Amino acid sequence: MDFRVIESLGWKQPSSYTFEFWLEYCAETRGIAGRHKLPIRTVEKALWMYSKENSKNRRCGGPSE
Repeated sequence: MDFRVIESLGWKQPSSYTFEFWLEYCAETRGIAGRHKLPIRTVEKALWMYSKENSKNRRCGGPSE
């Protein structure tokens, strides 16, 4: 998990990563990958790049879940 991917998903950056958060993250990225017939890693790279190109290089924050 990377803060940029979390930001691109539109989720609030957690103060710490929990197992439950990780499960939700996996379900979300798997869902996106399945709908578009892409490898999960490709989805994560695309979300990372989207954040890199569209954020003001902030480390935390973003829209709430």
